[in-house]
Amino acid sequence: MNKIARLFAFFFVVTLLGAGCAKHDSNQAAIELEKAFQPNAATATPATAGTPTTPQTEVNKSINQAITAIRAKSYDDAFYTLRSVQTAPNITVDQYSAIEAARLAVEREVANKAAAGDPVALKALRAIQQSH
Repeated sequence: MNKIARLFAFFFVVTLLGAGCAKHDSNQAAIELEKAFQPNAATATPATAGTPTTPQTEVNKSINQAITAIRAKSYDDAFYTLRSVQTAPNITVDQYSAIEAARLAVEREVANKAAAGDPVALKALRAIQQSH
């Protein structure tokens, strides 16, 4: 079986497994990410010039990059960013769940669009496959 066929089979299985879960499209997943990573008004401190960046600040930057990539349909960028931020040490369970749901939504969307022949999705699918 060639690589493309295996890749489609993989994403087909992921899509089927994901169909049983809460059905999110990538835009809904981006909204959920925003909600999960909204700063808590009681604990948020305003950023000032010269303030060192914290791990949480870096996570929030990455989440914002992922949300931008999702909305721009830059599937491979969104996938890589979400996958890397999942390993951040100081995220909550709710944040981890939102990241996982968004990553799966991106995978489902790219698989569906690639199966329909979308050239951008096919390119992203190849890039994602090469990262495994």
